[in-house]
Amino acid sequence: MVLNRFHAFVAVLVLARSAVAQTSPLDRLRGNRAGEIILVGMEAMGGWEAWKRKSTVRYDRDSTRYEADGRAILEKQLHEFDLPPAVRIRQETVRDGKRIVTGFDGSKAWVTEDGKPVTGEARLQGARNSSFGTQFMFCVPFKLVEEVARYEHLGTVKLEGAEYDKVRVTYPPGAGDNPDQIWVFYFNRATHLMTRADWSNAAGTSHSISEYDDFRKFDGLLWPARRTNYERKPDGGRGRKLTELVYRNIRFN
Repeated sequence: MVLNRFHAFVAVLVLARSAVAQTSPLDRLRGNRAGEIILVGMEAMGGWEAWKRKSTVRYDRDSTRYEADGRAILEKQLHEFDLPPAVRIRQETVRDGKRIVTGFDGSKAWVTEDGKPVTGEARLQGARNSSFGTQFMFCVPFKLVEEVARYEHLGTVKLEGAEYDKVRVTYPPGAGDNPDQIWVFYFNRATHLMTRADWSNAAGTSHSISEYDDFRKFDGLLWPARRTNYERKPDGGRGRKLTELVYRNIRFN
C-alpha cells in the first residue's frame, strides 16, 4: 500500500534535536511566510496553548481499505498514544477474525495476535513504522514544530472553489530512520484549517494525498473526524481511493 511507504520517516521527528535553545517551539515558525501559515492553522484548531496541555489521546477508528480489485475491507481499531514529543502508542485491530495489537513502548515495537507475541523482524519493523506514522498523521499541523523541519511557502492554489496556501515541509539527511520525505500541506485561506497533505519520496517514485474533513470539537480542540487517502496523479489530482478513516470518540487528556 502506498501510504505505508512514508511511515518509515518516523524517527526524524523524535531522534533529531537541535542544540540551539529556544524560549518556545513556536519561535522557529515565526518570521517566515510558511511558518506563519502553520501558526495560524494551529490557532484555527484551538491553539498551541490548548494543545500543549494535552498529553494523551484515545479514539476508535473505522478503517476501510479499498483494494485494486474493487473490494472494500473494513477494520475496527482502537488507538491510544502519547502526544508529541513522546512516542508511545498502542493500536488494536480486529482483522480476519484475529485481534491484533501493535505498538511502540518508547524504545521498541511489539506485536501480538490473539494474545500471542509475534517476533518476525518484518512485522516488528512494520509496527514501528505504523506507530510513528499514525501519530504524525493524526497530530499535524501541531507536529510540524519539530526543530529539524524545514519550511517553504509554495504560493496559493484554487481547488474545488476554495483557495489554499501550500506549505512544503522537508527534513535534513541523517535526521532519522528515513528523512527522504517531502510533504506539501494545504491550508484553507478562509478557515485556515489544514485540510490536505501530499506526500512523496525524494526520488519521485511514490505519491499520495490525504484529505482531512468533518472537523468537530473534541475537548476544546477542533479536529477532523475523517481522513481519506488517495493515490496522487502526476498532475497533482486525486487518483484511486486507498483508505477512508473515520474517527470516533476522540478523547484528549
